[in-house]
Amino acid sequence: KEIEKLQRLKTLIASNGYIREFSLELCNLQNLEHLDISSNKIKELPKEIEKLQNFIHQATFVPRNKLVV
Repeated sequence: KEIEKLQRLKTLIASNGYIREFSLELCNLQNLEHLDISSNKIKELPKEIEKLQNFIHQATFVPRNKLVV
């Protein structure tokens, strides 16, 4: 899959869109440090997000979504 080619990716900005579902494939990007998926239609995050060991900005990457806690 295409996302597997992005293993060195450190920053991903996919904000202000119509994303409804968090892709599990993103959880395999081990070098990802910054992820901005704010202002989308995501309702939940998968537990696999814990695999992102280098993740720095955990508190600011999902504002203005429809998350169910």
